[in-house]
Amino acid sequence: MEDYKKKVKLNALSAYLNLFINSFVLFIISPLLVRFLGDMNFGIWKSIQKILSITSVADGRSSQALKSFIANSESDLDFDKKKRLIGSALKVSFYFMPLTLVVVALMVYYLPSLMNDIPKEYVSIVRITGFILGINLIITPLLTIPDSILIGTNNVFKLNFVQTFTTVLMNCLFLLTAYLGYGIIGLAGVSTFILILNGLIIYIICRKNILWFGIKKPEKEEVDVFFNFSFWVLLWVFIERLFLSTEIFLIGYLINPVEVTKYSFSAYVVQLVIPVALLTGSAFIPTLGNLVGQKDFSNAAKVISNIKQALRIIAIAFGCGIILFNNIFVELWVGKEYYLGDFNNFLMVLIMIQLLLFRNDSQIKDLTLDIKKKVIYGAIGTVLVFLLGIITYRYYSSITAIFISIFVGRLLLTIVFRKQVNSFFSLPVEFKDELIILSIISFTYCLFTYLLEDNLLFKISYFLLLVIVLVKYFGGNKILKFLIKK
Repeated sequence: MEDYKKKVKLNALSAYLNLFINSFVLFIISPLLVRFLGDMNFGIWKSIQKILSITSVADGRSSQALKSFIANSESDLDFDKKKRLIGSALKVSFYFMPLTLVVVALMVYYLPSLMNDIPKEYVSIVRITGFILGINLIITPLLTIPDSILIGTNNVFKLNFVQTFTTVLMNCLFLLTAYLGYGIIGLAGVSTFILILNGLIIYIICRKNILWFGIKKPEKEEVDVFFNFSFWVLLWVFIERLFLSTEIFLIGYLINPVEVTKYSFSAYVVQLVIPVALLTGSAFIPTLGNLVGQKDFSNAAKVISNIKQALRIIAIAFGCGIILFNNIFVELWVGKEYYLGDFNNFLMVLIMIQLLLFRNDSQIKDLTLDIKKKVIYGAIGTVLVFLLGIITYRYYSSITAIFISIFVGRLLLTIVFRKQVNSFFSLPVEFKDELIILSIISFTYCLFTYLLEDNLLFKISYFLLLVIVLVKYFGGNKILKFLIKK
């Protein structure tokens, strides 16, 4: 378990460093991009990115499946088998290539109709931008296979360092491109360059660090097993992309791109916390996958307990922090007109916490290599969310109605995913953590919205007291010691 602790620590710390640097760069660059592009162009750019991220699942998600297979067989010394896994991933990617081309072509053509109130002069710009980003979607499955190998072999920290460099470079080039007047078409070209550069660097790292790195022709049975799992992974990634894009998709479709821009700034910190939580859980996943592969469910249960403890602290600390300070942050950063209001801010926090908790359960479920039921329930929950969002907006014409619909629609997934994971590991199905988090978040919102005046000193004092409680009584001290201890 000592080796597991070292790898988890390296993976977690490198992920946090990556996220901190990239978030700081975005914090500086995003307002400048709005200045150089304008609210309309910036909103269109964000909408195109989210819409096409959903389309990307048409590639078969073989690289996504590869991570789970490699993590599950990490202790296996049959190197030829691992090389055949890479061969299977490549074959499955080529199987899906025709579908990818058709879906990308259709989506690029219909992009302008998926955004409300787009001026006619923007139609060709949207399609050209979509075409360039569509090329990225076509070549991504091949370029990200080395990424999957590093993740599956518990070398996430090496991947994180490279992605930190390339993401910072990309955002700097975004700013330069916008300043020179090349618009969102120029941004799309920059993203293609960075994608290729990142793929080449990770390939070189794999060649030098993974002893068994290579490709072998897989057996038909191996390809069939891989294809079957990849198919369900494909469906799940499509659903997951919808989870991450729901707000922007509904706001852009039902309202307009300018409102998307306002949401992007108001939800900046909210969107930052989601990857913090995901990266925290991901740091444990390769080790957890290895334990599942060895059927060591006793130690696996301990790892799951550690993950949940960390996520509980993240949810409470960041959730309360956003409720207390997000209005001040957004106003100082870009102006009060970009803040969506206290109640919408509270709803965004609830949606954020709900998402990070059931995504963690979903991530653990992948390691069982049996995700069919998860995908089916995920599809039902996603359809429910979009139907509720569209129907309630038609009646109330409010962004608040959209947020409430998202939260209510996802309750099904919160319950089902927890039951699936805990049943597999023979753990009791309970929602004690969710109730504790909801109680603290709701108390904080009501206290500073209805009882106390909007006093910064009160807020800081309350938050510091909350941090002390989390460190002393919620396991924060244990996690800090684990990360700092050599």
